[in-house]
Amino acid sequence: MAFQSDIAPPTVPADYRQWFEITAELSNFGLLLLAENGRIEFSNGKASEFLGRRAEELPGRSFETLIAESDGPEFKALLSRARNAPGARVADVFETSGATGPGLSLEVSLMAVETGGRVLAELRPPAPGRTGETPLSSSALFLEEILAHSTEGIIVADLTGRIIRFNQSAFQILGWPEDEVVGRMILSDLLGPTVVHDVFARLDWDDPRDGPPGLLNPLDVMIMGKSGERLPVNLKASSVKAAGGETAVVLLFTDLRLRAAMARALKETRDYLNNVLENAFDMIITTDLDTHIVSFNRGGERMLGYSRDEVIGRSVEMLYVDPNERRSLLRRMEHFDGAVTNYETRLRHKNGNNVDISLTISYLTDNQGKVVGTVGISKDITARKKAEAELQATKDYLNAIMENTTDMIITTDLDKRIVSFNRGAEKMLGYPRDSVIGVPIEDLYVDPGERQMLARYLDEEEQSVNYETQLVGRDGRVVDIDLTLSHLFNKWGERIGTVGISKDITEKKRVEAELEEKKAELEEAQLLIMHAEKMASLGKLATSVAHEINNPLGGILLFCEMILEDLPEEDENRSDLLQIREQTLRCREIVKGLLEFGRMTGTHFTFIDLNRTVEQGIALFANQVIFQNIVVKRVLDPDLPQILGDSSQLNQVFTNLITNAVDAMDSQGELTIRTRVDEESEEVLIEFSDTGHGIDPDVLPRLFEPFFTTKPVGQGLGLGLSNSYAIVKRHNGRIEVESELGRGASFTIHLPLEALEVSDEI
Repeated sequence: MAFQSDIAPPTVPADYRQWFEITAELSNFGLLLLAENGRIEFSNGKASEFLGRRAEELPGRSFETLIAESDGPEFKALLSRARNAPGARVADVFETSGATGPGLSLEVSLMAVETGGRVLAELRPPAPGRTGETPLSSSALFLEEILAHSTEGIIVADLTGRIIRFNQSAFQILGWPEDEVVGRMILSDLLGPTVVHDVFARLDWDDPRDGPPGLLNPLDVMIMGKSGERLPVNLKASSVKAAGGETAVVLLFTDLRLRAAMARALKETRDYLNNVLENAFDMIITTDLDTHIVSFNRGGERMLGYSRDEVIGRSVEMLYVDPNERRSLLRRMEHFDGAVTNYETRLRHKNGNNVDISLTISYLTDNQGKVVGTVGISKDITARKKAEAELQATKDYLNAIMENTTDMIITTDLDKRIVSFNRGAEKMLGYPRDSVIGVPIEDLYVDPGERQMLARYLDEEEQSVNYETQLVGRDGRVVDIDLTLSHLFNKWGERIGTVGISKDITEKKRVEAELEEKKAELEEAQLLIMHAEKMASLGKLATSVAHEINNPLGGILLFCEMILEDLPEEDENRSDLLQIREQTLRCREIVKGLLEFGRMTGTHFTFIDLNRTVEQGIALFANQVIFQNIVVKRVLDPDLPQILGDSSQLNQVFTNLITNAVDAMDSQGELTIRTRVDEESEEVLIEFSDTGHGIDPDVLPRLFEPFFTTKPVGQGLGLGLSNSYAIVKRHNGRIEVESELGRGASFTIHLPLEALEVSDEI
């Protein structure tokens, strides 16, 4: 829609005071009118807000008292500059002195006006680059800025309905550009004749009930937009008289569509929030400052069993098991910036049962930030607390089992570091648990590599491992244990470490060792008894045979000697007789050996040098070993102490062992003879080691039996080792044999160092 008119727009009235008062409230910045003496004549709402003062406090007040004392001289200088430069605006930033707290930094712009030495002051938060003077040719330009920045539509018209001014907000609401309406008599077209008539008629009333003269109370009316649509607006009107007596009408209007939309949006938001609160599973309670319940949602009804009507207006303390806890909670809020989160407490259900809750509570404030109460959101954690209590009871039960069992229970993490160490472990190993937590488990093993081997085996088998091993106690003692080692898993089945349960079997192992030792001693005793019985029988037989043979041999030898005495040296039979005598003597030595085997008589113990006795035995075979390419290696301890023994009998033993070694090496090899002292057993050791063909393992158990031989027929009677065994036993010693087929044999004689009593054993 367009209007045709040839009438030029009139000029703005010269008296701008009424314009200022009407439009100042529309400004987004603070406005003050300062009298010639610097005191405030007028202030708008924004100025009161920026200065932190009530509107009624400002009139008659010097502006200097509203800023920091240190800024006073600078403000006086700025005021002087403004008055000395009419039409120009000067500005600076000052710190206000707030009435109730720290002030605010404000940019203050001053401009001198033409009437009565007054100065307009504009207050706004400081903006970068907004300092110094800003030229302003007249007060009209200042009013233009007010009109331009007003959020309300402003239309100025004369009494004929001709539009004089039409601001930007009016254009945005109605869609009319300013150049299409200014100077045209279209006010009746916009508002309708009835509304215009009513407005103009009521601007000159004298009835106080209708408001002050020249000011129309707000009306909700319809105004026409450029599209022809009639739009709802809230209209305010005022009359303004110029110095020449002309009257103009100032119309300010607000688009009610926006208000309605905002109201709808606000209602929708409230409905949405109320729906959220009502349908929230958690309990939401608001209270006033006197702890009275203001709201109680459906979640609260469900959680505590009360209807909202039963609790609204009552103290929230009625819901607490301990009413004093609510007061304590409010004190905590003061120390934690007005909010406490995840606070666990107990409320009382309507049926008397306790309800465990997790409460988050904070202050509730109004639009001005003033605290008006509290809002609390609570989760029912009764089931969780019950589950936690049951879990804790289970943990306590398992812990009691772990702590009271006599078995050692140790758990480790994936890095094989100790995580738990029960009381049984403390008693078994002697370590306080605090000293081993975090320590690698390998540190407790006698052989750390054994623990790594067990872990590898457990990884491969993925099952429990039962194993006997040894740990080191705090005092260094070795503890034998029977260990069952298993993987440890969390509730998701992920491996988190190992658990080992061990029994102390140190005493069991000691008893077993003693039993084995006693068993070995018993078996040895049985063997000795059997051997003694066998030797006794053989001794009797040998003695009987020796006596029967010895007498004829004596006769043969006697007659042989007698014949040799009578037989000339050149007699050819003499050599035969000498051969008979030699073989007879040999038979007598054999008989003598049988007699010695049977009786073991003639033993004479003295302190002897074993090295010398060994050398004597070696000397008997000097020619033989050289002839057979056998090397005899002597490793004789020069500090070997003397022992109590029979040198001739021990020489017989040594000779026997050397003979057997030489026979076993088949004319080549090495025989090592070593003497030394074993300090631990307090014994002298004589070792005979050869590089011969060795001894069959099946033969070893019978090696010292009488008449047992591995030599070909005619090369031995099988009495050498048997006699040697008997001689060594008479010295309270023993003979040990080690052999490996194809790699030789080693005979070691053990003789005690201490003075001996002659043994009666055979």
